[in-house]
Amino acid sequence: MNNSILLYTTFNGKPVVGGSYNPSKRFYVKKCKHQNAGRHPYKPAFGGFDDDVIQQLEERGCWMMKLVFSDGTELFIRYSIFKAQGFSVNWRDPRFGVRWYAPSHLWHDTLEQAKAAKAPEPAAAPAPEPARKKEPHQGFLFDVEPTPGERRQAYETDGGNCFFSRAGRYPK
Repeated sequence: MNNSILLYTTFNGKPVVGGSYNPSKRFYVKKCKHQNAGRHPYKPAFGGFDDDVIQQLEERGCWMMKLVFSDGTELFIRYSIFKAQGFSVNWRDPRFGVRWYAPSHLWHDTLEQAKAAKAPEPAAAPAPEPARKKEPHQGFLFDVEPTPGERRQAYETDGGNCFFSRAGRYPK
C-alpha cells in the first residue's frame, strides 16, 4: 500500500511534480528524468530541490531524502543534514526558481549509511573582535585651513599676525 503524496512545484510558470513524500515514513523521493538533473552544474553538489518543495518538507517534518538520477543511481541524505549544510541558488534562468543543493560528500549510497551518518559539526563562529579605541583625528590632505572662528580667535589673541592665506603664507 503506497500512501505517498505528490509534492508540486513550478517550472516555466507551470505546475509540475517535484517529487513524492511518504508521510508515515517521513521519506521524500525525487526522480530525475534528464541526465544532468539533480547535479549542480559548477560545484560538487547534488539536489536541485525547488524552494517550494523544501518548504513543504519542512512543514511535514521530513526525515530522509532520496535522489534518483536518470541512470538509476540512488543517493540518500538526512533532511536535517541537508537543511543545515545545504545552500540555495537563485538561477538567472527565469524558468527555475530558487533551488537547494547539498555538498556531494554529505550524500550516501545506501539508506543505512545515511541513517548512521552524524551531522557534521557546524563551523565555529569567529570570536567577536574587541572594540577598537578611537584614535585622534589625523586630518585629511586638504584639512589644513582653520575655520573662520579659529581665524578670528587667532587674530585677536596673536595681535593681528594671523594665518589667513590659502597658499599657506603669512601676510606681509
